[in-house]
Amino acid sequence: MQTPIELGFWTLLPPVVGVTLAFITRKVFFSLLIATLLGLFLIHHGDIWGTLEGFGLLILKLFAKAWVIYTLLFALLVGGIIRLLEASGAVRGFVHLLTQERSWVASRKSALFLGYFASFFFFVESSIASLLVATITKPFAYTYRITREKIAYLCDTASAPVCSLVALNGWGALILGIITATLESIDTPQAPIALLLSSLAFNFYAIVALLFLGYIILRDRDFATMQTTQTLYEAPTLSTYSTTPSALYFFLPLATMVGTLLGMLLWTGDGSMLHGSGSLSVLVAVSGTLGLMAILYISQKLLSIREWVKETALGVRDMVGIVLILVGAFLLSDTLSTLGTARFLGEIFTASIPLFAVPALLFVLASVIAFATGTSWGTFAIMIPIAMYSITPESLPYGLVIGAVISGGVFGDHASPISDTTIIASMASQCPPMNHVKTQLPYALTSAFIALGFFLVAGLLSAYL
Repeated sequence: MQTPIELGFWTLLPPVVGVTLAFITRKVFFSLLIATLLGLFLIHHGDIWGTLEGFGLLILKLFAKAWVIYTLLFALLVGGIIRLLEASGAVRGFVHLLTQERSWVASRKSALFLGYFASFFFFVESSIASLLVATITKPFAYTYRITREKIAYLCDTASAPVCSLVALNGWGALILGIITATLESIDTPQAPIALLLSSLAFNFYAIVALLFLGYIILRDRDFATMQTTQTLYEAPTLSTYSTTPSALYFFLPLATMVGTLLGMLLWTGDGSMLHGSGSLSVLVAVSGTLGLMAILYISQKLLSIREWVKETALGVRDMVGIVLILVGAFLLSDTLSTLGTARFLGEIFTASIPLFAVPALLFVLASVIAFATGTSWGTFAIMIPIAMYSITPESLPYGLVIGAVISGGVFGDHASPISDTTIIASMASQCPPMNHVKTQLPYALTSAFIALGFFLVAGLLSAYL
């Protein structure tokens, strides 16, 4: 097998083909599959049988990973939770509380702002954040004609950018670990946690994306793609019960989900959420929530046992297509890792550039890697060491270059159609994945250009002042 650097620009062909096919055909799983097979074809020097054998081994290797199984089961079970909240009348109780009893939501803006501000409390895990923001916002979508695409944009922007700005989650643990490992080979007295915290202030893309989202909601303005690509929600199904259930039946399952997630992160991390297993924790959280919903809804006669089973099964069925896309994204990610796509892009950075432009270039390069590979975390692992090796503390602050990599990873992941966060935001909002990608891209690009300007200014100030 050739080494990644020998394949050169060929390593970029699979992600380019995958993204292009996804836009043209709108069949994301098919596009991911073709891109994966093309990558394996390159790895095996054009040997068709070797490619097919490698594909089989790749599938076996993928499903041997516990976190993959946990993630796929989580995606399936989430569908059951969404269906049960609707079928039980719990969503109706939630809407009644906010519109009739409290009058907190009385317009399109207030409905979207409800999800926007709620996202800042769901910083522990990006997948759960997408789910909860969608769950809170969707009940008002039909009344105020909020499209699936708009809620998908809200979910996506309210998940990864928020999580990347908070250190008390898996994002913080990963970045802290990479910084610590890199500092071991650099002769500097810098403290890893201090660098992590300083990098948060330079995470310009996440900051700008969240502020821009708030501006869009406040002014109620959209780019043309969001205006022309609109998939509305259907009218809510009328409940067979004559009374409106208490909003408690809506909030209690969600509170249980968040509480179980936090508890599992502490338990699996031996008392530290930073070191907990995110994939296992979210699976246990949704499983426990389903169990509570069975006890609560059946005992309170909101649903019969048969209705609970039926609605859960229908919710799981609704998620099958999303799970296939996730599998395709995981397969392509593993293939690109073997192919060396990210490492090859990293090699491009070896060219000499002005010191002030280093943060901006790191942002752009991390964006390209994350977009091409569909993973921000993989981008962090590749690019944070490169960023720290490329400077000295006297030339530029470590926090600035680390923040540039984090920003680029979040933006590229945010914009990529093969990213799992993109797919999960589509799942949570019940929006076609390519509709979400197409309508969100102008917002993400606008935030990225503004962030790029901030990195150029920060580079100039840090290099020459």
